[in-house]
Amino acid sequence: MKSKNLSFFAAAKFIMQFMKDMKLQYFLFYIGWLFHTVVVVITPIIFGVMINQIVYYNNIDIFMQVGLVFLYVTIFGVILYYLVYEMYAYLWNGINRRLRIGMFRHLQKLSATEFVQLNHGETVNMIKFWSIEAVNFMIRNIVHNINNLLKILACIIIIFVINPLFGLITIILVPMSVAVSLKIGKRIRDNSNKNRDEYGKYIGWLFEVIYGLSDIRLLGAEDAICRKLDKKQTGINKLNEKIALENSLGSELLANIKNIILLVQYLFLAYFAINEHLSIGTILVLLTFFNTLSSSLSQVATSYMDAQFRISLIEKMKEFFGKETIIIENEQKECLNEQIETIEFADCSFAYGDNKVLENINFSVKKGEKLAIVGCSGSGKTTLLNLILAIYKPQNGKLLINGKDLSDFDAESYYDHISAVFQQVILLEGTIADNLQMGETVSMDKMVEVCKAAGIYDEICALENAFNTQVELGGNNFSGGQKQRIGIARAYMKNSDVIIMDEATSALDTDNEAKILSNLDEILKGRICIVVSHRPNTVMNCDRVIMLKDGKICACGTPEEMMNNRDFMELFALEGKAGEQREEK
Repeated sequence: MKSKNLSFFAAAKFIMQFMKDMKLQYFLFYIGWLFHTVVVVITPIIFGVMINQIVYYNNIDIFMQVGLVFLYVTIFGVILYYLVYEMYAYLWNGINRRLRIGMFRHLQKLSATEFVQLNHGETVNMIKFWSIEAVNFMIRNIVHNINNLLKILACIIIIFVINPLFGLITIILVPMSVAVSLKIGKRIRDNSNKNRDEYGKYIGWLFEVIYGLSDIRLLGAEDAICRKLDKKQTGINKLNEKIALENSLGSELLANIKNIILLVQYLFLAYFAINEHLSIGTILVLLTFFNTLSSSLSQVATSYMDAQFRISLIEKMKEFFGKETIIIENEQKECLNEQIETIEFADCSFAYGDNKVLENINFSVKKGEKLAIVGCSGSGKTTLLNLILAIYKPQNGKLLINGKDLSDFDAESYYDHISAVFQQVILLEGTIADNLQMGETVSMDKMVEVCKAAGIYDEICALENAFNTQVELGGNNFSGGQKQRIGIARAYMKNSDVIIMDEATSALDTDNEAKILSNLDEILKGRICIVVSHRPNTVMNCDRVIMLKDGKICACGTPEEMMNNRDFMELFALEGKAGEQREEK
């Protein structure tokens, strides 16, 4: 769902949904700036009265009284300014935090299709930087623009009251600045959209390169990647230079128009000062309001151009929140409160476009059973797991949970019953205990139990800080095998009805794999376990094996029965040889 050409109102309405409990503070912030605007407007008038009283009437008493009012207004303005910026800090932090959390929560719930197409670089920019621009839009472009427009209106009215001809001249000249700012603002918005898209692609490409540095080094492709980086960076720089030049030219043009308007006003003021004998106080008031008007026009024009850039980012954020998630809003679905006892595929098919990956899959697995899914690369194993994980939906047929269609259940309640361990285990910032508990409160006895079952307990205890050992970025202070065993312990910890293990022991040596397998029956008692593996020992430890070939089930049986299947034997003979070669190295 793509949003196009958001208006100021539509952009503000989108951001306001993240400020539901901050509307009063936002209103008070605006009122504070409104009072500040009033102070700015009335101060020159008070000062003009003071000058006239002392110069023309030599009235010290009124001069002192008005001067005292001027002092009070000035002190009030200083205090108000401080309070307004205290409120600004509160709003800035609050809105920014809510936006970032909202975007991250939505990111976690994206459907598989949307997630695969996601530009990771742009997404990081959006959460980290664009949220700040959205806050600035609400505070600077909305609040300050409204008050600057009110200030301009007040200045024109006061100038008109002092001298109608001055007011008329001002009304004629003001639209020149507004028209130019609108024209330049549209150009800046178009450039900002282009810059945002190109920069997002560039950052996404950098993520991919950094992730694949080892492969790049082994392939000897460093120079080629550097040349590509230089080409991309050059393109980004040229685009930035173009935008910066156009912005500078636009700002300079607006400044010159402002100076022309000011010059015309000064010429008329000089003429009337000579011929109409204007008082010094009136001249000072008019000069001040001319400058205030000029400054406010400049601020409105600049703010408008900034707003065009920020609205282009808010458009993209709104588009992001329109992406499909696994949870459809306002959709009434049944919560899965009972234990999962059976998972059944009934004539399930799935395709990526015209490429059929799974076709007419039929099988079931029940509580207490360990099922292995095997097959060559591209046979559909991962897609089948993604169907069970509700990442994808069958395009034909049904996936039944306890005899009911999976699509009838609320996704979040379904995930409460499932845990999974993948080949690449992600360890998050924090301690080992944090990575095992994942925000839940779990006893030390339980952590010890699952770590022993996963064959990692002794290695954790050998560390200086044991379970309180800090995990480095990306888990770099642990080997691949250690990370996999921590991941297995984490899955055991959840005590879920279903455990899915996708190449979860691929990085383990034979001894550690044997330790895990020896404890598997006890850990999985009363659970469903679905295993994808190319490790013969892991597969042979299962109760039943399903073999996929070209998206179809080509064989099914116990591990012993599968020993009579030629495809099965060839698959694991090849893997066995590969394993022997790895061990020799």
